[in-house]
Amino acid sequence: MRSGFYLFAGALCLSSYALAASPSIGSVTARGETKIDSYEVRGSGTVFDGSVVETGQSISSGADLRLPGNAEITLGRDSRGTFYRDHIVLERGKAELGITNSFRVQANGLVVEPAEAHASGVVSISPANSVTVEAKNGTLEIRDSSGATVARVRPGQPLTFSTVNDKPSAEFSAMGTISSAKGRFYLNSAETGMTYEMKGDNLQNYDGTSVVASGILETSAPGDGVGGLLLASSIQSSDADKPLLGQSAESRAVIRGLVISLGATSNTTRVCPPDPLEDCCPGIPSPQCCNPFPTSECTHSQ
Repeated sequence: MRSGFYLFAGALCLSSYALAASPSIGSVTARGETKIDSYEVRGSGTVFDGSVVETGQSISSGADLRLPGNAEITLGRDSRGTFYRDHIVLERGKAELGITNSFRVQANGLVVEPAEAHASGVVSISPANSVTVEAKNGTLEIRDSSGATVARVRPGQPLTFSTVNDKPSAEFSAMGTISSAKGRFYLNSAETGMTYEMKGDNLQNYDGTSVVASGILETSAPGDGVGGLLLASSIQSSDADKPLLGQSAESRAVIRGLVISLGATSNTTRVCPPDPLEDCCPGIPSPQCCNPFPTSECTHSQ
């Protein structure tokens, strides 16, 4: 009787372990300080569904991940994210999304996903919790927690998103050019890469001109090709001498509870850090190369 109980208990333990174990979804190549689920990784390791990957603060720290669908993700230094089969939840730092058709990045309530095949880019979270998205290839689409599209990011136009707590989510303000088609008017916003249908007074007077439009944004029907219906309460001709988006606080867009401004293009040139260094640039005593980066990627200080 007792032996039967032990057999049952052992089978139950094995069954519980099998249910608790997550399936492998890919591999990681660690550079410098890297941990998977709080365990330090040297060289390479396995990533499971729900694994937390974290990189250290050293300049040499980073992690290159290969996931289903040939998705490639690179975590920068001092970054942390939870990985799943089709997306990553970025909690801190920077994630570079390799060319992909479907893999997504979630960051502070926003969802970044490719809007077309073979898109790639970089998603980063600042210490102030703003999210910057930069497209490297193709177009990246940005959705909020409700699933509504708030922006499309194209190469050369990175955008930064910050949450606004003191404004209604339906409040809208953005710069764009008004156009008309088949009796309808639209605001084409270069700031967000989106088009919004407009309703308001005397819109025909602004047809073809650049304006700053404010009002209430209603959600559009899925798949209708516009970012929403803007009930315009204020339309002002934009000043040609006014700085571009992100160059002043006045030029920022406010859409669906987010402040959207022009982000900084990431600088891929590596500047030699104070730790650790190698004398791998012949004839150049200072600065030295950034270990473990190759000689071709050394940067010369002024």
